Amino acid sequence: MKKQLFIITLTMLVSVVGFAQLTTKTKSDKKFVIALTGGPSFPVGKFAKKDINSEKAGFARFGYNLNLNFNYQASENFGLTSTILYSRHKLNIDEIKKYYTEPNLSVDHYQYYGILAGPMATVNLSDKVLMDFKLMAGVAEANSPVFSLSNTQITNEKWNEAFTWQYGTALRYNFNENTCLFTNIYYNHMKPSWNFGPFSNGGTEEYVKVEQNMSVLDVNLGLGINF
Repeated sequence: MKKQLFIITLTMLVSVVGFAQLTTKTKSDKKFVIALTGGPSFPVGKFAKKDINSEKAGFARFGYNLNLNFNYQASENFGLTSTILYSRHKLNIDEIKKYYTEPNLSVDHYQYYGILAGPMATVNLSDKVLMDFKLMAGVAEANSPVFSLSNTQITNEKWNEAFTWQYGTALRYNFNENTCLFTNIYYNHMKPSWNFGPFSNGGTEEYVKVEQNMSVLDVNLGLGINF
């Protein structure tokens, strides 16, 4: 999967740079960029595992994500960046049912939202095309999937905060001084945990802590404004 996404990113880069050579120069001296992007989100690692015997298998399926990106270009090659993100992934119920005999079992989704910020390095590929290298950290609020049996919930929805970090690259193609095409590929990771219970155990109440590694590769496309 990582190899395929690298090829996609490289293809986008070559296409954008090639197109830029055929157009007039439009160098923007604006310091700020805000862009709304969205696209597919691919679970990787334990989050994508479908073996119930694997530690912390997430059974997550292909999902989607939305990002509101903000850049401040402090100098030609360095700046600050931040993003507000949202993502949602359904679970692979067919794989889960392989381990249970109950045909009426169902489950909804993982979802999370958060805010991250960090440093950014910028390379000017041409007057119209810029590549940003980003490393960000922040906090996200993630929820656990809700399991149901014959349309009756057997687990409750849980939300909890988690530290999250993200790194990746973004390409900006300036249509003119004020607007740009914004595309990026990011790796995002967090490890939220949720407490379920209380459960009765010999007259005492106990809680069960469930922790989930959530790692994804996001590929986004959108429009931005230079100001």
